[in-house]
Amino acid sequence: MNNAVALPFAPSQPPRNVIYQHVTSDGAKTLISACEQLKKIDCAELIVGSFETPGVWWLAAKTVFPRAEILFLKDDGQWLKLAGSVIWTFDEESVQAFPPASDSDNSDVERAVDSGEPTSGVPSVQREQSDTEKALAHKQAVDLEWDAYTSFAWRLPEGESRYKKCVLQAESLLSAFPDLSVRIEDAAKDGRSAKRLLGELDLKRRRGESDKELTDWVKQKKTSESPRVFKTLQLALEKKADFRKKKEVLGQRNQAFRVSLPYVSFEQDTHPQSLRALAPSQKWEIYVDETGREFTNEAQELNESDSKLGRIIALALPDGHRLPILEASTHATDLTYAEIESLLQRIVSSGVGILGGTLKADLSSENWIASITKLVRWTLLMLPLRGATKVVFKIEQRGEYRDSAKLKALEEVLVDQLKRLAPERFKGLQLVLSFVGKDASYNGYVDVIANCWGSPDGVKRKLLARTRWRGHCLLQSTDLAEIDRLYREASSDMESEVWFGICAYLSKEPGNSIFHDLLDRQGVLAQSDRFVWQKFLDEVQRRVAAKDFDAGSLDRALSWLTKYQPETASLPGLLQLQLASSQLAAANHLGRSDFAHVKKTMTYAQELKEESAQAACEAALRIAISATNTFDFASAVPFIENWCSEPVTVTGRLNHGKLLSTLGQLCAFRAEYDEALGHFDGALDEFEQLSNADEAKRNSQQTNIYKAIVKLDLNSADSGEHVLALVDNATGKTGVHSIRQLARSGSPLRFEHCLFLRSLTGGALKVDEAHHYLECSEDWVSGEGHPWMLINAYRAWLLADACREDEAVEYMQQAIDDCSEIEDSAIHVWMAHCLYNLGVGLGLTLHPVSKECPAGPYPGEGLEMLRHAGGRSDRVNALKMVLPFNFH
Repeated sequence: MNNAVALPFAPSQPPRNVIYQHVTSDGAKTLISACEQLKKIDCAELIVGSFETPGVWWLAAKTVFPRAEILFLKDDGQWLKLAGSVIWTFDEESVQAFPPASDSDNSDVERAVDSGEPTSGVPSVQREQSDTEKALAHKQAVDLEWDAYTSFAWRLPEGESRYKKCVLQAESLLSAFPDLSVRIEDAAKDGRSAKRLLGELDLKRRRGESDKELTDWVKQKKTSESPRVFKTLQLALEKKADFRKKKEVLGQRNQAFRVSLPYVSFEQDTHPQSLRALAPSQKWEIYVDETGREFTNEAQELNESDSKLGRIIALALPDGHRLPILEASTHATDLTYAEIESLLQRIVSSGVGILGGTLKADLSSENWIASITKLVRWTLLMLPLRGATKVVFKIEQRGEYRDSAKLKALEEVLVDQLKRLAPERFKGLQLVLSFVGKDASYNGYVDVIANCWGSPDGVKRKLLARTRWRGHCLLQSTDLAEIDRLYREASSDMESEVWFGICAYLSKEPGNSIFHDLLDRQGVLAQSDRFVWQKFLDEVQRRVAAKDFDAGSLDRALSWLTKYQPETASLPGLLQLQLASSQLAAANHLGRSDFAHVKKTMTYAQELKEESAQAACEAALRIAISATNTFDFASAVPFIENWCSEPVTVTGRLNHGKLLSTLGQLCAFRAEYDEALGHFDGALDEFEQLSNADEAKRNSQQTNIYKAIVKLDLNSADSGEHVLALVDNATGKTGVHSIRQLARSGSPLRFEHCLFLRSLTGGALKVDEAHHYLECSEDWVSGEGHPWMLINAYRAWLLADACREDEAVEYMQQAIDDCSEIEDSAIHVWMAHCLYNLGVGLGLTLHPVSKECPAGPYPGEGLEMLRHAGGRSDRVNALKMVLPFNFH
């Protein structure tokens, strides 16, 4: 047959006895232009193409040559003929067998979708409706067979569920294709074989087998495996070879690279690219991409530094942003370090926002689309919306998720949920969700962010550290989920626990956050109902007793209580004592000393001692701690000893133990270590007798931390073992697992965390422990208030010792800034100067403290000792002078 036409993307090698004229696309994308090109051919009896041939060419061919037969190549290498109403497969005698036209991965399909062209090459037959229906049904059957195979061959985590979906979808096609169930089952069997063999290939490569050995092994599989399995193995070899060559070229180009990206500066304690820091915009374009492999609940078992962990990132572009469009398809794995740094520099200076979470915690889901939905919802909650706003999400397509029309229902569900949560905020929201290809205008930027976040590459980690996105825009803790929970549970009848949670996050929220509105509305209610106000005060008291707070959140909660204190009735004396005592606890944790407030609290305590001795005793304990913030470690001793002389039945056993522990602390500040240890042991005896096991454990642990600090100051031989035992007790693990758990921990373990790091830098623990801790640096988180500034300073010390100077500077500067930014706290300003001199002594280049060093009673001469310390021992001794006992 000579009168045959090969459409664009037809195979280069024809079936036997077929000679045809090749037609090139030449930019023809419309039916008219394609028809004009085909009319240049005199006649055609046969039209040849493949599944990659755009549908517009099939329609043009049938329009110009309506009587021609259709012959097209399937992905599995079989030729199909569409004649009349019958679709049949050529037999071996009439068709020459040759390999498939496309790879066994999805790259060609992605290319077709990205360009806006149909992935199906099945002709649009207008002549008979039955032909069209049968062609489409055949395409569906072929797609299901392919999906069943790739569910396993691509080693997808959700492979089994994807395969089951194929089986269910096949049921509607069984009348037309009775053998489809068997074909799908065979495809899945081949997919499982491909998955197993790919695993073996990976193992052989890791064992160091040569390229020739691997190639020979794959060739042997040609006779024992199906063609598609063999093709998959061949492609895996080719891709690995290409990847290695690309890495070699990049390695050569990266040799002279040095990181020059400056550290991003925060604006009012908030990262400038946090969604909360952005200004409202009437239109947002948000690109979403991911990195990693695990997008199911299995991700919860992975470490947060594991490159397999699923991470999803949203890049939010407001109107007027300065991020330039990428001229070409951009993939981070193809870029040099210099090119990646250039793209990161564009992002940090462009006025765009970033939000990312992992499937380990914040985005934990059963599947990819569920985690995408979570990120979309959280992004909308955090965007600074005001008035009519259009938000368009462009989500990079993945697997079967390509059809944007299927997202319409999700749009409606999300908008309904958000309007129910905050009607005023979301009443003007217009939401559009769509899938886009890898080559979408700004998608390359998201790919670079995702790659740097998930990569174990040391240089990429350094570049990411300069952006300071991790922990502020790219979240690896449960901050995101907690904020979402608070939004969801806040109501007109707000639970006290939710109220305190909102107070805790308020410092991270800009003025246009709905948190401010929620607290104001709740405050108006509390002012008119003293019982509502009392409910929130009780929550503060509970958290203070359990040490379940940080200094900032407690301060904000008490400020709210003071602002919205009911005016309709005077508060009883006991309530005034409780409020004053709680405010003193917050001030102590912020290092503030207000003599007038201390005097007022003491007056309340003395007046109400007989009415409520335990409440008065708790106030006395906080008064004693307040004195230490001015380096006064003696004046409160008689006051506490007087309370200690009271019968246990008056103060209560818990408070009696706390009194003994406080006496021990005051002795330790004065370096009276033997007396301190005696008081601590007495306190532990009291705590052991408590009937409340949780109270006993919590207070014993805290007192044992004080005891461990004294042992460190005494250089006791067993001090390191004592510290490790406390860490194991807190984490519930042992050895390296306990250390790694601590390294990733947040505020609940902050005191054990600080003690452990003090032991590492002071030499009480081994180098191995420091190594295990540093291995988890990608997972470190920071909190607010004491002792996080000390934790970060000790981290900087460890990093400096490990010659990781850039990271050391970042952590030490953060510690210094956190201290100096606390208002009305001379002790924290003093601590900032101490840490600055510690950092300079470690050889770090730091910005000086923004506030002047306070005068006495602080030992100013110790700063020079700290700056010029000759080694670890001198440095530790200088710290003991300038920040005694648990001040460091």
